[in-house]
Amino acid sequence: MNANDAQGFMEDMAVFDAQRRAQNAQSEAGRSAARNADWEREDKIMEMTVAAVAIKQRDNIIADLRKQLAVMADCAYARSASAGAGTQALSAAVNELSRLTGRSPQEVDYHFRAIRSRAYDAEINAFLAQHPSLADPRKDASQIPAWYVPDSIV
Repeated sequence: MNANDAQGFMEDMAVFDAQRRAQNAQSEAGRSAARNADWEREDKIMEMTVAAVAIKQRDNIIADLRKQLAVMADCAYARSASAGAGTQALSAAVNELSRLTGRSPQEVDYHFRAIRSRAYDAEINAFLAQHPSLADPRKDASQIPAWYVPDSIV
C-alpha cells in the first residue's frame, strides 16, 4: 500500500464514519444502546486501521530513505576509489619526475602537493561562493587532507 492508497483508504473510512453517525441519529432509542456497543467496536477497528495505515506510510518512507542512502554510499565508495587511484598515479608521477630531473622525490612531492593544494583551495572557494552558509573545511584541522600544503607555507 503506498501513500496515495493509504490516503484514499482514510478518506473512505471518514465517509463510512459519517454515514454511521447519520444512522445513529436516526436510530430508535431501544436499539441505540446495542448499536453504541457495535460502534465503539467499529471505532476501535477504525483507530487500529488508521494506525496500520500510518505505520505502512512510515515503512514506505523508511524504505525510500534506505534506497537513497544506498545510492549515496555507492557514490562515496566510487569517490574513495577514484581518490585512491589518483594518489597512486600522483606517487608514480612524482617518482618518475624525480628520476628524470634528478631532484629528490621529497622535493618533487612537495611541489606536486602545493599544486594540488592550490587546486583544492580553488574548488573549496568556488563551492563556498555558491554555498556561503557552509563552513570552510580548511578551518577544521580534522578536515584538512594529509597532503594539503597551506598557502602561507608555500
